[in-house]
Amino acid sequence: MNHSCAAFFDKDTKECKQTIEDHITSGIKFLEEMYIKRRYDGYITRLAHNLKINIPRAEVQRALYASYIFHDIGKLFKGYQEMKTNFSGHEIISSYWVYVHGEEMSLGSTLYPVIYAILLHHHDIRRSSVRKLTDIELCEECLKKLIKVYMDKTGVNIRDFIHKFEEEVSQQLLKVMGEIKRKMQKNTSIVIRLAYTFLQVIHSVDNYSSLYRSGKQTLLSKEVAKVYFSVWRLRENFSVE
Repeated sequence: MNHSCAAFFDKDTKECKQTIEDHITSGIKFLEEMYIKRRYDGYITRLAHNLKINIPRAEVQRALYASYIFHDIGKLFKGYQEMKTNFSGHEIISSYWVYVHGEEMSLGSTLYPVIYAILLHHHDIRRSSVRKLTDIELCEECLKKLIKVYMDKTGVNIRDFIHKFEEEVSQQLLKVMGEIKRKMQKNTSIVIRLAYTFLQVIHSVDNYSSLYRSGKQTLLSKEVAKVYFSVWRLRENFSVE
């Protein structure tokens, strides 16, 4: 059996318009063309250095891949796939899963910025409460597919992954956020600044990939696509031998 979880359901027919696997793989092309090849990782490294943090570019590249590949991992929750309508709160599951596996993902100093970026990709961090999510079971088959994508791109294999959370994930995540703020204290703003660099990537890649779900396009997804194809044409027409 080759199961594929949906990243987007048609509101009326409940049909899957784009699988998680397709959503991630189609977006990675945009990620690499617009960010990796244009040395966005170098920009983040320099920004971190200005903030008195030394982060190797290889670590930043892993963080860029991780922030996008795993930003929608919460949609693998079987409850969402059975509802076929709403993925509300999936970013909570996604960010907590990354927190749990952060060390094994070799994210180093970028871990907390990536967690924040994933948590923020739909909501404002100033919220004081999050949706209650208990007894989370992620589709193991689809989870393995995304882990393989991450391994193929970074060489890092997440072997001992978790696909079931019996405790209330939302409450655990709130504790994690409090832990981060206590540890960072005055430097919390540094984490937020770095988080926004990854959040920009998630937003643009996410919207570009949504063009191919055969659903209704958003205004932002159309504009992101225009930028992408404009850059592509410039490279084609003005390439230097």
